[in-house]
Amino acid sequence: MTKRSLKQLSILSVVAALPMLAPAIAHADTTTSFQAQYQSNTSVEESLLKTAQATPVSNTQEQTLSNAVQSINAEVASLYSVEQTLASDSSLSVSASATSVQQQVKSLQQQRQSLIKQINQEWHTYTVARGKQSGHGKSGSSSGTWSQALQQWHSDESTLTQLNKRLSTLQNEQKELKRGSINSTLKTLQQSILNLQGVAIAYTKEWIALNQGQQVTTTLTAPSKLQVRNLQSTSWTVTWSPVANATSYDVYLNGTLVASNVTSTSYTFQNETPGTTYDVTVSAVGSNNTESAQSTALTVTTPISVSASQITNSGWVLQWTPVSGASYYDIYVNGYRAATNVTGTSYTFANQSAGKRYTIRVVAYNSADTQLTQSNTYTVTTLS
Repeated sequence: MTKRSLKQLSILSVVAALPMLAPAIAHADTTTSFQAQYQSNTSVEESLLKTAQATPVSNTQEQTLSNAVQSINAEVASLYSVEQTLASDSSLSVSASATSVQQQVKSLQQQRQSLIKQINQEWHTYTVARGKQSGHGKSGSSSGTWSQALQQWHSDESTLTQLNKRLSTLQNEQKELKRGSINSTLKTLQQSILNLQGVAIAYTKEWIALNQGQQVTTTLTAPSKLQVRNLQSTSWTVTWSPVANATSYDVYLNGTLVASNVTSTSYTFQNETPGTTYDVTVSAVGSNNTESAQSTALTVTTPISVSASQITNSGWVLQWTPVSGASYYDIYVNGYRAATNVTGTSYTFANQSAGKRYTIRVVAYNSADTQLTQSNTYTVTTLS
């Protein structure tokens, strides 16, 4: 067994602490991609174990690997039980940052109500003074009163506009913070489970190799530094760092092998679904056909595909591809949220300026107000 193999076992002590995080982990839907990869890894490991256990353990190296595999698989089962409990928990946690933003929103909402009341009073003062001027002829006193009231009303209306913009920005920030706190920790737990499964599979393969009298000289490290390039609605390229002693690589999508014997350190996915989240992992393969554990998953969410039709000098119709699991969509135009809670996959814009360029972004949310994905920036120019 290599020094690296023994060193990898130390991750158990780190991951074992994850169940202690349970009370602080927020709700997140169990993703299909995690379940698919977990079940795929489980099937692979069960098949390998049948082969490994068919031959009695005959030496210290095999016994060490057998014990390690047993320990890792037990830890995987324990963590998976925790993950299932947390994934079905309907409680939500709000981070300290979200709480601070929430307090700011509440304060601005109170200011807004007070300002609206003040504006209404100023408008009443203006209309009364204006009425007196109309009924009794011009007078310096009445003219000054309604003029001052009108000036103050305009000033406060401008203040209200700015306050509304600030409030909208904070409410968007509040929503984003809440979404982030809901998903991040459960995602980390799920990835730890998949990583441990990868280690168990690699050790079981090494165990089998020893059983069969093969010379095991090198345990390959898992590929690292996965990055996505040229992300489009239906395609992207994933790259990774080369692994020493690897002769090729296998590429997995949501736990399913999609490409083997890849001799470069990149792979291009094509004909995928817009507005969908995928997990990409890569393993290294050596000359003796040994395979490393799969890499840490790279989560790739393809953008929503957007198009426009019926463009006129005052508007257009925006269409986009539906997103699986989406309950509604928000539409941003030139950085401002122009439409919210849109339940269909099209929206008509009217009363726009002629000959103007607009940048548009569509964002999809599920029923828990969690952002699923968004489109790339799309540009529409109205007719002159």
